[in-house]
Amino acid sequence: MSPLSFYHRLTLASAPQMTGGRLSGLLLLSVCLGLTACQPNEHSSASNTDTQEQHEHSEHSEHDDHQTDHAEHGHDEQAHDEHDEHDHEAAAHHHDHADQPRITFKCQPEGDISVYYHNDDEPKTAHLLLDGLEYDLVEDSNLPAQTYISSLGLDDSHGLVWQVQDKQASLFSVPTALAKAKSITDQAHLEQQNKLYDCQQTGQM
Repeated sequence: MSPLSFYHRLTLASAPQMTGGRLSGLLLLSVCLGLTACQPNEHSSASNTDTQEQHEHSEHSEHDDHQTDHAEHGHDEQAHDEHDEHDHEAAAHHHDHADQPRITFKCQPEGDISVYYHNDDEPKTAHLLLDGLEYDLVEDSNLPAQTYISSLGLDDSHGLVWQVQDKQASLFSVPTALAKAKSITDQAHLEQQNKLYDCQQTGQM
């Protein structure tokens, strides 16, 4: 039995023996106790509200973080795709010989070389095909016309020099330190290097 119910019974049992004033006082006290017992727990309600707001805020933050990560991931993929596309186009342009004739040479010791010249480049370039590999060479202004040089050769320690005179051509192997423009001082200096092939032009396609 609750204290309030017990108090009501006690009041009713004692009512016949009480005076009017004491009875009125007890009734008023009883009403006040009843109102106090029925008052809602404001602290509990406020705590529940705060907890719910914190939960909603946490979910909202996690959702925003997820959207941000997704957006950044999408941006990275897009940048990566654009970068790959750019590299592919640059490589295709660099090795596009469709508008250039292919010059073929028969060489001694036994060998075949094909060359594409890009005279509209600055400096002029030559793309030499030897044993299935393509070597990109640039014209060396320090040497006679149509002399091209590359830092990439048949091995890691040597580059190549391709020199053309009319329909005759020669391919030299030079140390990497000399395999760049203006490093070989003159024609006599070039003739001191290791000559790989003497070539004769055989056709143009």
